[in-house]
Amino acid sequence: MNHLALRVGIILTLILTSMGSHTAVRAESSDDFMPEQVVMKLHAASDLEEVAADHALDPTPLDQFGTRPIYLMRILDGASPLDRTVGLSADPRILYAEPNFIGRAPEGQQRVSWAKGDESSRYQEQWAVSMIRLPEAHTISRGAGVTVAVLDTGVDVTHPAFEGRLVNGYDFVDWDADPSEVGSPEENHVYGHGTHVAGLVALVAPEAKIMPIRVLDEEGVGNIWVLAEAMAYAMNPDGDITTADGADVINLSLGTDHPTNLLAEIENDVSCSDDDEGDDECLADQNHHGAVVAVAAGNDGLGDPEYPAAESVSSVLAVGASTSEDELASFSNHGSWVHVVAPGDALLSTVPGGGYAFWGGTSTAAPLVAGQAALIRAANPALAPALVVQKIKETSAVISGPVPLRIDTAASLGIPLVQLTGEYICTDALGPVRADNILVPKDQACTLVGTRISGNIKVEEGATLNAIGVDIKGSVQAKGFAFVSIIDSEIQGSVQVEEGGSSHLETSLVVGGALFVKNSGSLTILNNTILSNLQCKENNRMPTGAGNTVSGNKEEQCSSL
Repeated sequence: MNHLALRVGIILTLILTSMGSHTAVRAESSDDFMPEQVVMKLHAASDLEEVAADHALDPTPLDQFGTRPIYLMRILDGASPLDRTVGLSADPRILYAEPNFIGRAPEGQQRVSWAKGDESSRYQEQWAVSMIRLPEAHTISRGAGVTVAVLDTGVDVTHPAFEGRLVNGYDFVDWDADPSEVGSPEENHVYGHGTHVAGLVALVAPEAKIMPIRVLDEEGVGNIWVLAEAMAYAMNPDGDITTADGADVINLSLGTDHPTNLLAEIENDVSCSDDDEGDDECLADQNHHGAVVAVAAGNDGLGDPEYPAAESVSSVLAVGASTSEDELASFSNHGSWVHVVAPGDALLSTVPGGGYAFWGGTSTAAPLVAGQAALIRAANPALAPALVVQKIKETSAVISGPVPLRIDTAASLGIPLVQLTGEYICTDALGPVRADNILVPKDQACTLVGTRISGNIKVEEGATLNAIGVDIKGSVQAKGFAFVSIIDSEIQGSVQVEEGGSSHLETSLVVGGALFVKNSGSLTILNNTILSNLQCKENNRMPTGAGNTVSGNKEEQCSSL
């Protein structure tokens, strides 16, 4: 088979720092389709030879989609594919004809700085985990018995995070049974994309199986024809429609600018969306309910549709990206065709070589939704794909912006969000709930994990606060020999350590007010990003720490930080 390459736009923005800003840039191309190629579907396969002769096409197709009368054809007379499809579309023997459309190069693509060493603990505790209430969801489902196919640049099958989690896949680029990534981070800017995406599926659905399918080469170049074939393979890997070995969910963190009849048809057949009457073109076996398809919406920050995300198929979810502030990311595409958003800004996941890296974009949001679909299907095996999509949308949290729904994995499994109003007095452990304000009373201890606080936290004399993965819109105040430890969290207000209080701040982001310690307060600060001032006034205890970035002013007493 002769598969000429076309570029499929990988929906990805690589992040140089964990909280960097993003500017979407779309690469330009002089053509929107592959030269000398058209895709056509005939009403009857017996008309192939005559149709080819009438329209100056090679009578021997470059390829045929299975046994269907869908063909990839070569133009013989040098005509433009766009012009040739006009004539083909007017032929009553032809159901549809289209150029073999190409996508765009990855927008906003930059080299990524890969993390060194084992970052698996941070991977499990990053901000997205609490945002979508994953710990609560895992009390109901972890994705056991479900398979998620990842169609991408391949996967590092030797990565420790995937041990025991992979099923056999296929490489549609090199046409062999090894779907490993090819290339290097030094030479290929999209190298590791598929591994990163697969790691996010595994984060959300740790007991689901992942089917790695390589459809993009080391430069991010793919073939829409092959993408359709790969989707069919995902549903029936062994070629026997009677065996239930296909995927329950498919993730497509890729896209093109143009709608295509071919991909719309295959998405329908993968999802069995139009199979109520037992249509034999459903690609799943009779005991299988088809697949949910999660597709990245694109990174242009515009409302223009991206495909196949924008195809009108009831079991396809177009996924935008949201930020840690629970807002639409500036780079994310939007519009009525985007169904939901999921965290997609600075996500930590697996990369080739056993490591982890921060990447972002709608490419990283889509696999979170694919993982969520796996959790739902594991808990409700008989639920049809369209109903899974409906459940994801209906249980999403409402946020402001042009895409008002952000996924909530726990709600989609029947666990409602708890909202604590007023001032909550914390004397025990509190999980991923929402609270207005929190007070830790004198000599008491409070542990927060994944909690989201819209106001302030106050820690009274002799009290202890341990916070991991929290989002604090207001400020944190500790005094009177109180102890505060805040790890892997975001604080938009200030952090105040006074009158003998002690604070340990690690890998957290202080966005708004100052971080200050005074009147014999004690501060240990490691590997933090402080987007404000650092003050150590009236203090006789030198703060300790290392690896911090301070954007504002830093007083002399804080020089060691």
